[in-house]
Amino acid sequence: MGTKNKIGRLSIAKANVNLMPRWGASALFEPETKLKKNSSNPGLASLTLRKKLVDRLRKRGIVDDTVLNAIGSVERHQFVDSALASMAYEDLALPIGFKQTISQPFVVARTISIVIELLSKNKPKDDLAQLNILEVGCGSGYQAAVMSECFGQVTSVERIHPLYEKALKNCEEYISKRKLSLYFWDGKSGFKDGAPYDAIFFSASLEKFPDELIEQVKDGGVVLAPTGVNLQYLLAGIKDSSLNNSFSINSYDVVSYVPLRKGLDRF
Repeated sequence: MGTKNKIGRLSIAKANVNLMPRWGASALFEPETKLKKNSSNPGLASLTLRKKLVDRLRKRGIVDDTVLNAIGSVERHQFVDSALASMAYEDLALPIGFKQTISQPFVVARTISIVIELLSKNKPKDDLAQLNILEVGCGSGYQAAVMSECFGQVTSVERIHPLYEKALKNCEEYISKRKLSLYFWDGKSGFKDGAPYDAIFFSASLEKFPDELIEQVKDGGVVLAPTGVNLQYLLAGIKDSSLNNSFSINSYDVVSYVPLRKGLDRF
């Protein structure tokens, strides 16, 4: 369980870093020869590889069947460059260009599980298929696709145009089902057009928790944001009307995400 504090009073200095995982950004620094260790085609054995991945995630403590089924249904090799496709079903973050990464499957499963657990405290779990979700930082679209299997409506925004175009292609199936909407947008200040949301996910790190998004979240809704500069923590803010519409903050794992940038990049 996370620790809870009011915004502005969060103390994380005493956390035991050695007991918590670091995720994500280190993939940017892996040598290309190390990543290309296997030239086999995962598409030929995708179903088997996905089942093995789900089994590994379950052994690591992911127990939510909604999340595991979603991970098992999305073909991750479609969301990475073909040269790295043989690594797609390893539990690794992989570079997708433009100094960005596709999150490792455990991170995707863990973050979605946290939000489902928090939302389920106020809503029956059967209602999760009706929820409205925002993701900031679509990348190549993998997490957006997985979330589309978990929630009713997902909106995802991406500020790097070539990645936005790649996500449009990768997520065509989910877009056509009207379960997912993608926008070329600087999401640092959220995305008001689809608000209010039941949950907002940040897929890149922030220097401070985005408490200014309070108006874009429903009462009881969640904002999940990796937060910090030298040391990042995964923070989940729950909107609480009893606290004058402020966030009650839960602190989870130590993480390592690429930083969220401001502005649009067309390259």
